[in-house]
Amino acid sequence: MLLGYAQIVERTTAWVLQHIGTRKFLWFVLLFFFVTHLYRINDPPNGFHKWRETDTVAVAYNFYTENWNFFKPRIDLRGAGDGIVGMELPIYSYATALLFALFGYSHIWPRLFTVLGTCLFLLGLHRLSKALTGSVAFAGLTTFLASVSPLVVFYGRKIQPDIWALALAVNGLAFFVSWVVKNQAWHGVFSAVCVALGAAVKPTMLCIGLPMLGLLIARHRFAFLWGLRYWLFGMVCLLPAFLWFHYALYVNPATQGYIYLGGNWGEILAALQGYRFYQHVFFTWGELIIGLPVVWAFFWGLWKIRSCAHFSVILLYIAGCYLVFAGTASHVATAHDYYTLPAVAPLAFVTAHGVILALTHYRWVLNLLALFSLVVMPMYSWGRIAERYDKPYDFFAGRTLANTYIPQETKVIVYDWTPGVLLYRTGRKGWRIDRSADLSIFLEAIRGGAQFFVVEDDYSDDLTPFKSYIGPPVYRHEGITVYPIVATAPTDAPLPRTQ
Repeated sequence: MLLGYAQIVERTTAWVLQHIGTRKFLWFVLLFFFVTHLYRINDPPNGFHKWRETDTVAVAYNFYTENWNFFKPRIDLRGAGDGIVGMELPIYSYATALLFALFGYSHIWPRLFTVLGTCLFLLGLHRLSKALTGSVAFAGLTTFLASVSPLVVFYGRKIQPDIWALALAVNGLAFFVSWVVKNQAWHGVFSAVCVALGAAVKPTMLCIGLPMLGLLIARHRFAFLWGLRYWLFGMVCLLPAFLWFHYALYVNPATQGYIYLGGNWGEILAALQGYRFYQHVFFTWGELIIGLPVVWAFFWGLWKIRSCAHFSVILLYIAGCYLVFAGTASHVATAHDYYTLPAVAPLAFVTAHGVILALTHYRWVLNLLALFSLVVMPMYSWGRIAERYDKPYDFFAGRTLANTYIPQETKVIVYDWTPGVLLYRTGRKGWRIDRSADLSIFLEAIRGGAQFFVVEDDYSDDLTPFKSYIGPPVYRHEGITVYPIVATAPTDAPLPRTQ
């Protein structure tokens, strides 16, 4: 009987090895990812990191409704100002605004846009894997493993620009390999454009610079330093990002620092001295970046990495990611795990190498382990991220109520835990306070023109300081309550506390 099981495993393994390198398998991976991510595709900002989704879609909505000036992105948390904010290159938000203009205002469009960006990432990863290893089976397996990474499964339809930045970076690296190895000149141009855009959206994508350098040294030793085209390539990749972020840092002092544009050395060093940074980059990577069912394959692949073509480039890719993690340690040490997305590609390379070794091993037990892990991975990933989704809510019903009770141009104060969320849900602009804020900040907002107080239900038990300034609620809906501001702030109220 055991011999019969072994024969079944061997035949199944042979079938898998025969098909994972085919174009049909690649299209199956893409179709499977696309279809499974249509679930709740019309959700408004929701669940884990809904504040980041809110910031992104609010900028898009403000492009759509206020001003189409690409260089003047605007947020809702603006007080009495214009809300112009320094942020990453707002390609994603601007494209979302164009989709709103073409097809109507719905959260389907930015989520679908992210799903398509993930498919572009997977296609680029397939090209890159094939170019580095020359194996279509390796490329197919790498693409599959990346598509079922818990991080990719979760962020693959979030209203955030990170996936598109990843897609641009990976495709840029794939074009770069074709340019250097096959001397396809136009691919050098495509690579420069992709890397420049990816870096301007998320500078963390510059982690691909280290494997690029490694490939140049492997092909040309240090003679490439005398090649003008490589210096020009580097300038095209880096200069747009530098110019954009220099502009973004100073575009509006009133909102400076609202969107993270890099930490200072003190914050970075403090994070590097704490344990959470190392916990996230050395322990939770197996849980979130590649998935626990294939951790064994990663370590086996890493152990045998020298047998993989261009192994030094892959190792430099991983090293580049960890250098970037150190540079953004103040955020990597927090719950912002989308900063670790760049590592999905190189860790998928190594893991795929380990799975290939198991599938081609003469012991059928190892074949079975590889097959079992590949089957379990999608279920593991969806189960791992299921807790990150909140209960759906009727976003447009809330907007209708807000339009009914709150005049369109009226400023509001929101009292919640997540920045910007209640402002976007009501479609209004204004101020935000939380439990740590002084009453003086509330009063300053009233003097600035705020006429309504929007409270998250979790904060509704802590309204004592504000009761003398607000009236009975005008409406409640899906976890928020709206109060009119009925008293004016005294003109001699203390100024807001400086943070």
